[in-house]
Amino acid sequence: MNPYPLPILRTFHSSHQARDKWQALKILEEASETVEAAKTCINKNPTDTRGPYERKQALADEIADLLQTIVNLCDAYMIDPHDLARSADTITKRNIERGMFTDGERTRMHRAGECGA
Repeated sequence: MNPYPLPILRTFHSSHQARDKWQALKILEEASETVEAAKTCINKNPTDTRGPYERKQALADEIADLLQTIVNLCDAYMIDPHDLARSADTITKRNIERGMFTDGERTRMHRAGECGA
C-alpha cells in the first residue's frame, strides 16, 4: 500500500465555479476523455503516429484535466482537504477489507494492456 503523491492543483477563479449540474457533469466529460486516452495506450490505432511516450503523456494530460475538474468541484461545493482526508480514510479501510492492497486476482473488470509498452 503505497501513497501516491498528487501534484498541487489550483482551483479556477470563483466566477468559473457553481453548485450546479454542469459543474458535476464536467467530471463525466473529463473522465470519458481519460478513458479514451487510456484505450489508445492499450490498443494503438494504426493511424496514430505517436510513440508510446507521447500516448502516455496524452493520458497524463487527460488525468490532469480530470483532477483539475475534481478540484474545481470540491471548491464549488466547499469540500476542503480535511473532508477529503476523512473520506480517503473511509475508502482506504473499505479497500483494505476488500483485499485491494494485497496480492491477488484483479477484479472482474480486468483487461490486459499497458500504457507506454
